[in-house]
Amino acid sequence: MEIYQLKQFLAVAELQNMNKAAEQLSISQPALSQSIARLEEDLGVKLFDRHGKKIVINENGIYLEAFAQKILSEIDLFTYNIQSRNRQLISIMSTDDYFETFILPFFMLENNMIDVMPTIGSADEVKRAFRDGYIDVAICSTKYSGNSRNIKSVYLFDNQIFVSVPLANPLSQKPYLTTEDLTGQPILKENRRDHHIPWFDTLLKQENPEISYTYMVNRESLELIKKNSDFLYFTCAYRILNEEDPPNRRYCPLKGDFYVWPVYMNYRIHGKNGATDTFCEWVKENIDRRIENHSTLKEYVRGI
Repeated sequence: MEIYQLKQFLAVAELQNMNKAAEQLSISQPALSQSIARLEEDLGVKLFDRHGKKIVINENGIYLEAFAQKILSEIDLFTYNIQSRNRQLISIMSTDDYFETFILPFFMLENNMIDVMPTIGSADEVKRAFRDGYIDVAICSTKYSGNSRNIKSVYLFDNQIFVSVPLANPLSQKPYLTTEDLTGQPILKENRRDHHIPWFDTLLKQENPEISYTYMVNRESLELIKKNSDFLYFTCAYRILNEEDPPNRRYCPLKGDFYVWPVYMNYRIHGKNGATDTFCEWVKENIDRRIENHSTLKEYVRGI
């Protein structure tokens, strides 16, 4: 009896159809039938009752089904535990949930021996946690300023604030937008949990008190609204790294030094047996590739 035979048996027991089970397992129906027949021969009992092309699991099959599920579950647990002995856990902290939402899932798919624990904090919290050794990677707007040779700071991009403008709006033709341009415009605001929004709102009001938000929406609603609406909304390089330029809109940069800031990745070299190096090198390559393939970002976010 082989492990693969138990997996095949469970598929047939669940579907009670050789053709469907073979399709699910990505093998031919004759090969699956022969494998089940060999399993029955090895056990010396029939596991299914055949009625023409129809098969129905019998009492022997029901008994084996419970046994096979338990055995395969134990094998999966053992495999996970043995692999976990060599897994590395690294902690990262940033001021935005972009890395947690759009970067980490892809990294984990390609690197199953490294676990990443993300957290979000203010700029001061990120810097303090990294300085005090509570996190392995700090992603923020400043480079590490200490004297340690074991710490490396990598520039990623400039996090520019953009205004998403429908092409039908004359503002979409301007190379840059000022806060004065936004007077009287219908603007959506997304409720988000990153930390730059409060000071951003304050700065907008200081520069142009007449700016006001028409609606407050969550991220899911914004995704639906922005595809077909006349509203403007604020976004940033973090957000559109994961998007293509929309066909009916243009991302217009907001003019002003306060609306663009560099993003650095600070980490300890060779930390966690090299896991931090692997993670940070992967992030740098991934972001560079996304920027290179994005017409808006390629033009605006390489400021240093």
